[in-house]
Amino acid sequence: MKTAVVIAEYNPFHNGHKYHIEKTREVTHAENVVVIMSGNYVQRGEPAICDKYVRTRCALENGADMVIELPFPYACASSEIFAFGAVSLAHETRIADCICFGSECGDLPLLNGIADAAANEGEVFRRELKRCLEDGVSFAKARANALKSVLGNGFELRLSNDILAVDYLKTLKNLGSALIPFTVKRTNDYNSCEIEGSVASATAIRKAITDGDYAAVKMTVPPGCLKLLEQCLEEGSYPVTSDMFSDILRYRLMALSNSELAEIADISEGIENRMTKLLPCAGSFSGLVSAVKTKRYSQTRIQRALMHVILGITDRDLREFAKKRPPYIRVLGFKKTASKLLSEMERRAELPVITNIPKLPECLDARARELLDKEITATDIYNSVLPKKDRKKGYEYSQPLIVIDPPIKP
Repeated sequence: MKTAVVIAEYNPFHNGHKYHIEKTREVTHAENVVVIMSGNYVQRGEPAICDKYVRTRCALENGADMVIELPFPYACASSEIFAFGAVSLAHETRIADCICFGSECGDLPLLNGIADAAANEGEVFRRELKRCLEDGVSFAKARANALKSVLGNGFELRLSNDILAVDYLKTLKNLGSALIPFTVKRTNDYNSCEIEGSVASATAIRKAITDGDYAAVKMTVPPGCLKLLEQCLEEGSYPVTSDMFSDILRYRLMALSNSELAEIADISEGIENRMTKLLPCAGSFSGLVSAVKTKRYSQTRIQRALMHVILGITDRDLREFAKKRPPYIRVLGFKKTASKLLSEMERRAELPVITNIPKLPECLDARARELLDKEITATDIYNSVLPKKDRKKGYEYSQPLIVIDPPIKP
């Protein structure tokens, strides 16, 4: 059985994601699609708009066969660390044959060439990267400029999914992985805030949700997902926004000294002083982001830094994650038809496979247990801001694996 891996956030799951899964089966000829998905926190440094179990169910009901969680320190990180964590997990499952990702250009040979340049990081690349950083340019832009200096003036790497695609390919090369890469060209602008048809960006859909424009949301998400979102709305467990974490953030910033803040991931060069100075006049998480961001430190970078403050992720933690693969494979859900695939992964994978938090594999080492404890705490923090959610400590221990029957064919 051929198995393809898709890396995603599904924040929220929409028609474009369903198209990606369907297209993945078509271009790879895979019988199974395994999704590696961010948990309750996403790469932009924000909480997911609905929790990981709801998003897992949405994925399984719309084409995925299994969903594996990308641990939050990898999920809520730079493109390079996000890609490293996700591709490492795909590689370590030992059941995957290929990986299929979206990209704006849809040109795999071009993306591979850029990935080669990024992986090699020759003298010209390193010199230009250093120069740009010294000029106060953000890391993402500095890296793009460094690649341009290597590849020539015709090169442009600006769009989010192209950047991620390069990092996926670079990680495959660095791991020496046999996974075969495929790409599907995106049909819409990742950053667009407009909804003009049945396929829209997650950014636009999140805006429609927060604006209360549910007619637009209805156009862009599969019917089953819409029903799940409506149920979550009634329960008070959705939508989740960064500003719901404002009180937790304020407490953490007041409780930590500036020297302790300086040790938090994505905080450097005195940005902690700017945070504490501007805290009194910033009424919310988003207000502080707007006040603190600069030319060098983008909104996304500041959001990630503040989320790391909330979740207690230090720069040392992030450096460790950046060079070490995730220490376990945690399954969030699967279709009953994929039970044999799960059994095969449990048999073949070198990493321990977790399907039940109360009954952890005996082979789980200290690093894996430490990361899992952080994940459990991160979920408790996520749930703590919800007005009608079970707030008890250790929510992960009572949440069962999502297992669904495949849809009945007419």
